[in-house]
Amino acid sequence: MSTRQRCYVPLTLDAFAARLRTADGPAPETSDGRDRAGGQHATHGHGTNALIVAEAGAQVCAVEPGQLALGGEEAELAEYDAFAVAAALAAGLATAGGAASRRLVLAADAPRGALEQVEGRIHRLREPLRLADVVSGHVDEPEAVARARAGDDGAGGDEEAAAALADEDLLWYDVSELGDLAAEASRP
Repeated sequence: MSTRQRCYVPLTLDAFAARLRTADGPAPETSDGRDRAGGQHATHGHGTNALIVAEAGAQVCAVEPGQLALGGEEAELAEYDAFAVAAALAAGLATAGGAASRRLVLAADAPRGALEQVEGRIHRLREPLRLADVVSGHVDEPEAVARARAGDDGAGGDEEAAAALADEDLLWYDVSELGDLAAEASRP
């Protein structure tokens, strides 16, 4: 039985970029302490790999381990549903208060017991998640938020824009690509 549980962290690319700007140290590492290029780094709790991407108490989305034990198509659908809920929550963050940030959903492997179910697929973190826990990122294409805002006729405001954005597909990125993506998003 795995000692980790997959969860999905709803964020915005701007919020993630702001966290990265405050981090220092080497490039993101794998869980065995090796960077994605295969070299060894000794961060010992410091540097980018130790960067907290979600604080204790933050909402994440996940599937209960018992549901995953069923395996097969049911487990895959439950996992997809958890991801979709996180994407919808990220859409709300990306459009709140007239914002126009791209959604970011981080797929992370949290230590077993680090998640407390709140309701349905929504869980609360009992401990922070670090960049070292992240396995991939899922981000809106650059034009997605503009399309969602363009479809907003003004009557629905942020909620209508979030619903339109939730209908957009997210692009997959390896964790090693997230720093470059965040840096690109931070450029004026």
